[in-house]
Amino acid sequence: MLLASAPDFFAYDALLHDHVHAGRVDYAALKADPRLTDTVTSIAATDPATITDRSARLAFWLNAYNALTLKLVVDHYPVASIRDIAGGKPWDQPVIKLADGRTLTLNQIENDIVRPEFKEPRVHFALVCAAISCPPLRSEAFTAAKLDDQLDDQARVFLRDSSRNFYDPAAKTLKLSSIFQWFAADFGGSDAAVIAFVMPYLPKAPKADAKIGYLDYDWSLNGLRK
Repeated sequence: MLLASAPDFFAYDALLHDHVHAGRVDYAALKADPRLTDTVTSIAATDPATITDRSARLAFWLNAYNALTLKLVVDHYPVASIRDIAGGKPWDQPVIKLADGRTLTLNQIENDIVRPEFKEPRVHFALVCAAISCPPLRSEAFTAAKLDDQLDDQARVFLRDSSRNFYDPAAKTLKLSSIFQWFAADFGGSDAAVIAFVMPYLPKAPKADAKIGYLDYDWSLNGLRK
């Protein structure tokens, strides 16, 4: 059945509430929960072109990326890292065929749709690739009505987590997630622009002339701590 608008994501929202705790995912429980498959089915039945509201369309793609990432992991679970899937290239695996006929990978959703269409740097704190160093997965779905607040909260939580980003005032060095290096252009393309972007979110504001270093990325699965 073709959906004429975005799925409501109510079941997906409840799924996240039940299985995501402080950004960590209970993959064993998620694997046994039919609501994830139902969510993917709803995504596949959607023609994104029918979602005319910009915020609703972005919320759709963010939820789709995260739900499809969860489905990819549980389909191969147990794994120690998402990079254990598809020979280390899980993001190039086809994960969905939409009602408009397109078959998409996670990389295509992120880099061919979300980034160029919306030009919203905060999406990098909302798209979660199932790794420890990724931003924490929200325990709720993204919605058009709350999207701006949700994206701002994602940025704040991510940048105030000292295991992912921190400022060393003694060394005048800002240590940032590799996300800011990989997608530097989305944050302004220069060290000065990156510093200006992160400054409002950090608990300790860096100096404008701070040096930037990048932290190693931990690709271990973002599963519940045992």
